[in-house]
Amino acid sequence: MTTARAHWPTLALVGVAMFVHFLYSKSTDASMSHAHPHQHQFPLPRRFQYLNDPELELEEIDLPQKRIENSPLQRINDAILDGEVDARDKRNEDEDNPHLELGPDAELGENLALSYLRPFLSLYSSITSGGFFKKQNSDIVNNTSTPRKKLPLRKYERNPVPFGPIYDINLDQNDTHHFFWRLYASKSKSSDAQQESDSQEILGGNRKSLWDASVSGKTTFGNLNRRQNFQSAKLLPDLGENPQDEPTVVGVRCEVHSRGTATKPWLAIGFSDRGQMTGADLCVFWTDWRDQVQFQNAFVDEHGRMVISGDNICRNFRFGRQRELIKFTFYRELDTCSPGHYVIERGTTHLVWSYGAGPLYQLSGVLAAGDETGHVMVELLKPPVGPPSNVKSYKEIKIAAKSVSVPAEETTYWCSVQKLPPYFADKHHILHYQPGIQSGNEDIVHHMEVFHCEFTPDKEVPLYQGLCHDSKRPPEIDVCKRVLAAWAMGANSFTYPAEAGLPLGGPDFNPFVMLEVHYNNPGKMEGRVDSSGMVLTYTQDLRPHDASIMELGLEYTEKMAIPPHVVSFNLSGYCIPECTALSIPPEGIYIFGSQLHTHLTGVRVWVKHYREGRELPEMNRDNHFSTHFQEIRRLPRLVQIKPGDSLVTTCEYSTLDRDNATTGGFAISDEMCVTYVHYFPKIDLEVCKSSVDTKALHQYFQFLNKYELQKTSPTRDWRGNYNSIDWTPLRAKFLGDFYDTAPISMQCNKSTGSRFPGYWDQIPIPMIVEELPPPPNNCGNFVLSGAH
Repeated sequence: MTTARAHWPTLALVGVAMFVHFLYSKSTDASMSHAHPHQHQFPLPRRFQYLNDPELELEEIDLPQKRIENSPLQRINDAILDGEVDARDKRNEDEDNPHLELGPDAELGENLALSYLRPFLSLYSSITSGGFFKKQNSDIVNNTSTPRKKLPLRKYERNPVPFGPIYDINLDQNDTHHFFWRLYASKSKSSDAQQESDSQEILGGNRKSLWDASVSGKTTFGNLNRRQNFQSAKLLPDLGENPQDEPTVVGVRCEVHSRGTATKPWLAIGFSDRGQMTGADLCVFWTDWRDQVQFQNAFVDEHGRMVISGDNICRNFRFGRQRELIKFTFYRELDTCSPGHYVIERGTTHLVWSYGAGPLYQLSGVLAAGDETGHVMVELLKPPVGPPSNVKSYKEIKIAAKSVSVPAEETTYWCSVQKLPPYFADKHHILHYQPGIQSGNEDIVHHMEVFHCEFTPDKEVPLYQGLCHDSKRPPEIDVCKRVLAAWAMGANSFTYPAEAGLPLGGPDFNPFVMLEVHYNNPGKMEGRVDSSGMVLTYTQDLRPHDASIMELGLEYTEKMAIPPHVVSFNLSGYCIPECTALSIPPEGIYIFGSQLHTHLTGVRVWVKHYREGRELPEMNRDNHFSTHFQEIRRLPRLVQIKPGDSLVTTCEYSTLDRDNATTGGFAISDEMCVTYVHYFPKIDLEVCKSSVDTKALHQYFQFLNKYELQKTSPTRDWRGNYNSIDWTPLRAKFLGDFYDTAPISMQCNKSTGSRFPGYWDQIPIPMIVEELPPPPNNCGNFVLSGAH
């Protein structure tokens, strides 16, 4: 009794506190149910207009560029990027908007444009109490119950501002959940002497370009893409006179819309290495049993359950809720500099998401798959490509197959020769092209290419419709080799830069073209009819340069193979100095786009550029490559190729689930390693690819037969010899070493299919005398422990 009397004041205070908290939660719940009409509405794209909700005050987005033209926020952002307005001047633009409250994140927020600019799409808020919002930030979003350390900003993270347009993608087929994103970049101030010194240290005195340092370098496939010694993205164009003035990509602003039907739902969005949920790095919106919204960072363990991260890297959380529509936005650094977190790199990003019903007592232990789950692939770090230059007039033409009865075979290459309309007697430029896939056939159309038949203008070509490799095909179509347009599964449209267009037509142009469609029909289904093709946008307003497409990498041949049951195996294809010296003019060519291509076992692809044996910045890389997402991508900078340069395309494969060697070839079960590069001005070189030299490969099989007692034989074909080997890890390593040192045979081919003059067999692999050093570590001065 004495003890109870001694503590009754404390118990009374606890009771009063609980009662006040009860009243407070009731008042906030009531306030959330009545949205004020003056609050900022969320502009939605056209696809959301079916919601038919007049209170949302829908505003259309220019879908081709995903840019909100003439909006107040867009004008502010444009002015900031142009240097006309200091972003800090806008941080208190609307004192009545609770979303502009900095809250406890002010230490970091003061240095982030995200904290004093509205989100890139203004959120509709159903929260009318600024105090409630502060409480959400303080108690939930920022986890202030855990001691926090004040973090110094990294050198390249100063004054981040929106960079480039807004992009979006639906997360599910019904578009119930939708994802928006926009890159954020910072610019150093050359007037700050210390910062200028810091910038020079980061840049290493060199003017690098967009995301050069986001390329982390090769790691063994199977290793997670997590912060270890990886380097983050640093620089963006445009490249000015002062490297310290170059903008720097530091993060991405993400926004999610959900119109699910679950009560008090939770929704997770995040990143994983190959689209798997296990190991994913998630940002999770959820509602607890007190009807309080929470936002936390979680990993997914080996059992598929969420585990709360010790450092919340999902920052600057805002949310809005109206009826069944939920919208939330957050900021995520590309490289958080925190152990275990996913590093967002150049190339393919695998977005994973899940959705489930609530409320939840806590997030830890919840099955990450939820009631719904999904995976989409995007190029998150898109280079900022401006809108096309003014074009007076343009038209479209579709080069399509004609009601093809798709054979009940796993792999079919179907060719359709067509004659262009008479008005292409005048020269035009292709400005843009995109796939035109027949609805319902998206699952069988693997890739398509449009070729020009390189004859004299008066030559007639048979209008062949049939199998590309049919022995009865007209021999004339073998000259239809110059690529005009190329598309592969997962790719979107492609737009040419203002400097160049792809030539089509003219007095010296043969009017015949050929469409090649690769049908992938693993189920060998019957009765499928297809009329897919490519849609070309063209104009008579010619641009300064003619563009063209060139193939780099490996020949389509069974001479190259990947052993079975290997985690990681590399093959490289070479465009050698001897070929570029003969084919490229002294002023060089400029590559502005690239499409990386493999079949089913490819997991990573990159293209290196060398001049006189010295490595230059990588042309392209995709560390999370997927054969189901092979976009034609604009490069972040023009890459000049000079006579005598070499380009090396390397593909990494994983064949853990295969019992036989995988050889090169045309079937989807075979493999390829190719990059299609888009460049200007047009030259005669069409194909610059290699394979291991034939004589050297015969000697390799003879060695295995004599010293390893393998059943290889000169009477077998290439595939038969590879499949006669009893593969072990040591023999797989030996094959890789053989490919890296053996001489090669070259295809240094013109668009007519003929080779440039010279002897193209038994050529040594180009010698590398100097490689680029790894990019600097920008996380050295960043506090990792307890970071939020």
